[in-house]
Amino acid sequence: MHSEDLAAWRHGETVDSLTTDFQKRLLAADYLVLAFPIWWELMPAMTKGFIDKVIAKGVAYDQPTPNGLMKPLLGKKLQGVTLMTVMATPSPIYRLVFGNPITKAVFRGTFRKIRVRHLTWSNHSNLASKTQAYRESILARTEQTFAALSPR
Repeated sequence: MHSEDLAAWRHGETVDSLTTDFQKRLLAADYLVLAFPIWWELMPAMTKGFIDKVIAKGVAYDQPTPNGLMKPLLGKKLQGVTLMTVMATPSPIYRLVFGNPITKAVFRGTFRKIRVRHLTWSNHSNLASKTQAYRESILARTEQTFAALSPR
């Protein structure tokens, strides 16, 4: 964030028209899908910046209450969040050695705080070692999953 962004953020405002557009989309959304690679066990900086700027005070939550809980502002409109990720780290190592840091950061550290309850993580690891047919099957299943969610 630039100094102007940070000053506006402190007041629940934004100075960036793209951020404002994404915030409006978030407020109108029934469901949010974030797709990104896992780098160094977490999300890329641009994804973190999106979360910091868009899922912000005054949009997704209000100041914490005296008991320390954030007051959610998205209401019951946002039904859930899905993370779609790819990574080189094998899934068992990511889970057992690293402790699933992406779900801790994004699900526990962000969306559960603002009381979004339906949180799903779809991850594929070691894709570079998989066949082209396997990678294409993942894309086809992903397309089918989202086609089923589309309004008819």
